Amino acid sequence: MKKKAKKETAKKDNHLFYIIVQITILMILVLLFAIYFYVKQIVPSALYTQQASIMQSIMFDFENYTLISTSNCGENCIVFEWKETSPAKLKLTKDTISYGDNTTKLSYGSYFDNIKITSKTISGTIGVDSYLLLDLPIKSNIASGNYGIYALYQYDSNKYAIHGSDFNDTNSITNSPIRLLGDTEVELNSGETYQEKGWLIYSDKVWTKGDLNNPLGVTITNDDNTITYTITNETGTYTRTRIIKRK
Repeated sequence: MKKKAKKETAKKDNHLFYIIVQITILMILVLLFAIYFYVKQIVPSALYTQQASIMQSIMFDFENYTLISTSNCGENCIVFEWKETSPAKLKLTKDTISYGDNTTKLSYGSYFDNIKITSKTISGTIGVDSYLLLDLPIKSNIASGNYGIYALYQYDSNKYAIHGSDFNDTNSITNSPIRLLGDTEVELNSGETYQEKGWLIYSDKVWTKGDLNNPLGVTITNDDNTITYTITNETGTYTRTRIIKRK
């Protein structure tokens, strides 16, 4: 009887052990599924949401206003100057992004990666011949992919001085009142002569267009590969350079 009781007890213990193992495995599977769902669904959704309002603000301005110029305002900071409305500052810190009056905090584990602003003129195009590309990748240590901001603005380089836009451009309005129209790096075919597009001078909070016939105080010096534009005002002497490349 005692042996039989021991066998029955052992069977019950084994059965209980198997039940505990099965419950433990099930709990692990549920936990793994929850982690998978969090990484694949919740994290990407949070990353998209965090930049959505900033993206909407930028795209609204890009689609509805005329961009006159851009200027640097410090580390990872650039000001967009609009013709129809007040300037809007785009600023990035380690864990925040702001545009105008809108600021959002990056979610845990996300970061900016290789941020850049690119401006380019397409040779031979009449009218709207240039574009400004805003590329602010936001990546995560938890989820793969790019959840950043990507926006394109098109403009006429004969009217607006947007070329040379850069988060690290130290030639802001404050310390450089001259902006070149057209590309700052120009590629010419053999025998081709550069046709001057002119420049803008910033004075009394207004941009005024200058050219060879109306230089607005700008002097020009040329050599084979560069054109240097110089202006002197009450705060100092400032220059801009256009690089000429020949194919």
